Amino acid sequence: MRPVVVALLVVASLPAAGWAGEPVAVLINARGGQGEVHVRASGDARWNEATLFLELREHDEIRVTGQAEADVFYLKASKPETVTAAKSPYTIRALPASSTGSTRVDLVAERLAAMFLRLSKEKPPVYVQLGGRGREAQEGAAPVIVGPRATRLFSAPTLFEWIGPDGLYTVTVMGVDGKVVWVSPPTVAFRVNYPDSAPLLLYGAKYTWRLGTEGRFADEEAAFEILPLPDVMRIRQLLDDLGTPAAGGVSSTSALLRAGLLFQEGLYEVARLELLVGLADRPEDPSLLYLLGHVYEQMGLQERATDSFLRAEAAMPSRPAR
Repeated sequence: MRPVVVALLVVASLPAAGWAGEPVAVLINARGGQGEVHVRASGDARWNEATLFLELREHDEIRVTGQAEADVFYLKASKPETVTAAKSPYTIRALPASSTGSTRVDLVAERLAAMFLRLSKEKPPVYVQLGGRGREAQEGAAPVIVGPRATRLFSAPTLFEWIGPDGLYTVTVMGVDGKVVWVSPPTVAFRVNYPDSAPLLLYGAKYTWRLGTEGRFADEEAAFEILPLPDVMRIRQLLDDLGTPAAGGVSSTSALLRAGLLFQEGLYEVARLELLVGLADRPEDPSLLYLLGHVYEQMGLQERATDSFLRAEAAMPSRPAR
């Protein structure tokens, strides 16, 4: 079977020419549609390919052609600004003077913009060769827990999900002391709902769930934590504050911001589901795919992270700079 060489997604910076001062905004999305998106640093003559979560400084420019769009998220603004061909070339402006009356939603948005900038600077993981279709898809490979795993949750999980070969599976939920809380009946499905009749899982408690295969494979386990109730209320209020996109915005932008907040708070499984909902409407949205890659990394699903990063890179509406 021929090996598949998996490329490395590089979230690049613009050339050093003209780059002075601190970032004032971040490019959080670039959508195609028979068009392209390029960025030029202040004082630089060359237009460069747009890359996700690219930091932008005052006087940098964005060029959009055709039906493409780019979303610029200023560090001091509560809503992204969409750049179209009609606004092109768009010049990045200075940050407004700091205000002592910043609202809660402004502060949340500033946190998100800073997080996107941080993601742009993190060293991407090095992807190795994957044989054939990858371990997850290989017939007869050991089961892999998809979720919840390595995550915080608002409440008891409604669904335990995995992939693997056909056969009988059981799910066992255990407390931090190893005491069994609930065991599912054997199933041939690849997901199990946590029933209303099962014991209540407590706010602020940590749990482990075990996927059993009746001896066909070694049991796999994953951990999750249910947030304390005050944290649940705090984060849900922040999600409400983000609200819906401004007029003319797109649902994928709202999904990105909400998932970004969930990602910040360690709610990786909830962020994953939020991103998948957004991708159902826009399956090749690069920013949603890129953040989903980071979510999968945090959950230890490296192969899925690789796939999401590569799809994000391929979906960017840029050709080689000229």
